[in-house]
Amino acid sequence: MKGGMEMRRYFFKLLVILLISFAVAASSALPAYAALPYRTSSTDYTGEGIPSPDAYKPLKTVKGFSGPEDLFITADDEIYVADTKNNRIVHLDAEGNVVRYIPSETGKVEDARKKAQLRGPEGVFVSKDGSIYVADTGNRRVAVFDSKATYQREYVSPPSQFIPANYLFVPSKVVIDPRGYLYIANKGGYQGLLQLTFEGEFAGFFGSNKVQADWIDRIKRKFYTEQQLAEEDKKLPGVISNMTIDERGFIYTINRNMARGQIKRLNAASYDLLGDINFAPWDNAMSKTNFLDIAVDSRGMITAIEEGSGFIDQYDSDGNVIFTFGGSGKEDRYGLLQRPTGLVVNSRGDLIIADGDLDILHWMVRTEFGELVHRAISLSSQGDYEEALPIWKHILRYNGTFERAYQGIAKAQFGNKQFAEAMDNFSIARDKDGYSEVFWEYRMIGMQRYFGSAMTVLLVAGAVLFVLRRYLKQRRKRLRQQGGTRSQTANDWFYSLQIIGRILRKPADTLYDIANSNRIKFAVPVAIVAASFIVNIAGKAVVSFIFSDVRFRDLNLMVEAGAFLGLWLVWVLANYLTGSVMQGEGTMKKVFAVNAYAMAPVLLFTLPLQLLSNALTLQELAFYDAAMRIMQLWMLVLMFIGTMMVHNYNLKESIRMSAVSLFSLVCISLFAFALGGLVYGAMDFFTQLGQELVKRG
Repeated sequence: MKGGMEMRRYFFKLLVILLISFAVAASSALPAYAALPYRTSSTDYTGEGIPSPDAYKPLKTVKGFSGPEDLFITADDEIYVADTKNNRIVHLDAEGNVVRYIPSETGKVEDARKKAQLRGPEGVFVSKDGSIYVADTGNRRVAVFDSKATYQREYVSPPSQFIPANYLFVPSKVVIDPRGYLYIANKGGYQGLLQLTFEGEFAGFFGSNKVQADWIDRIKRKFYTEQQLAEEDKKLPGVISNMTIDERGFIYTINRNMARGQIKRLNAASYDLLGDINFAPWDNAMSKTNFLDIAVDSRGMITAIEEGSGFIDQYDSDGNVIFTFGGSGKEDRYGLLQRPTGLVVNSRGDLIIADGDLDILHWMVRTEFGELVHRAISLSSQGDYEEALPIWKHILRYNGTFERAYQGIAKAQFGNKQFAEAMDNFSIARDKDGYSEVFWEYRMIGMQRYFGSAMTVLLVAGAVLFVLRRYLKQRRKRLRQQGGTRSQTANDWFYSLQIIGRILRKPADTLYDIANSNRIKFAVPVAIVAASFIVNIAGKAVVSFIFSDVRFRDLNLMVEAGAFLGLWLVWVLANYLTGSVMQGEGTMKKVFAVNAYAMAPVLLFTLPLQLLSNALTLQELAFYDAAMRIMQLWMLVLMFIGTMMVHNYNLKESIRMSAVSLFSLVCISLFAFALGGLVYGAMDFFTQLGQELVKRG
């Protein structure tokens, strides 16, 4: 009996051990991001974040600094740290171990030792011959040491008539190009990077930004006097706050307070090879993302750190977002940044980030997913689409919403002449250029194969339409000769519908009839407005995605209704109210009717045009846009003629009345917007108040 009890206890303990082991194994099999204090995301075609498996994870931290402000990494992965508050440069090996401190204490001559002393250095750069260039910010110079850390010389503000008299030389960062030119980022210097020759002579300002003027500034310049403009606060161009240089000698700059071109890749002629793109597509009109530092790896991948948030953003060589991860936190948590100041990437792809508040270096390594994505992007950028194909498919097993993978697969399918499959995947990835290129080939093959059949169908259809038109014309003629058989009510309904087509051929006469006839059934104008809205929505469903801005499933029906119906109804109200004040003759019902019939071009041509877009490529975008603009302009002209007819105005009165109506429309819209904001704020207040009362109750 006792032996049986012991045996049961033994099996119970064994079962517990097995369960614990299973739980540990299961937890270790969880994705890496489950244990990290931050989330990783990629972006969709709108710039919105999409959750993604982690691309990087923290490996370790390196300590022993005080307020580090900049990092530099050599080709053999040795790291130089601008240890600002310790007034020195720290040289680390590839694993983060200290090799030496700069300046060293070996100098025998007192003057040489004084010259070598640094004060608050904020930038460091090491040339290929091992020379160490230090942005000695506190001493307002660039100090140079040789490969043995022996002081050599200094660069100070050069004398030049081209440098403004109030220019303060306070260098914070420095890089050297393959020709030996120095590029110095100066604190607060909006003129661009100060470019010096090897001898220290002024060579110009490099990479300067232009003032970004908004529409308000353009209006001011047009209407303000010179004195008024002089009294305005001067807008300054974006300041270059940091920079790096890649293996090919291109200089990457970080530009502050810019809506576009926050990061630029400049050639020797100071031309931005990235094309002035927006590196923060998630920004809105009220916010601008500023970056702190930037690094470029051997594959051309760009990594930048955001100011304030501590997010790390990674881009491909064309500036397309790959990942956003990391973040900031007040508490000292592994992987979170408090005040990131510097960034480098080594040959293995590890990220080393200086933290000026924690006085450490964060060391982050790629995950398997991150390495797969980088490898696939690199192969695709080199044109090796076939080799990248299995990697992209493997990536989709990690993350089925990773749009870049569908783009990579589509490029491989295009190369294999799998046009239909390539178009499907380009569509998922929202790659309009890729889709258009494939569709052009697909369309060309289809035209060569089916041109004869298509022409036959068109000729037969044309003949049928011709015969049908002749028959209907003769039938109408017979009905007129017989005096007609419809009742007056039926005639009125027929008349109300018939003039939808007649308004396109005889707009002035038809709108005059609408404004002065009592035969119009009011349900028809109401139906026209409703049908126009339905056609507008249906058009967004059938239009080719290369001509649409958003996916149909992402449309907000309320927003669409407000933009289409709401704006039209406000115009009708403004037109009627303005006409009442300006002695117009139109009633509300008549004003509604003429403006409804004026939507005939939208009702009749929107859907055919947007269906036709599926047979076009981006090369024909100008024709599609022109057709849509003509249709919209046609509608506006009909609305103007309708205003003239319904209120019995002459041309001059109609122009004045339309201008006042537009102003009224703006005023009513602003009032509605403000009222909506107040109602929303009040509802939010009472909702929160109710929730608080429930909690306390």
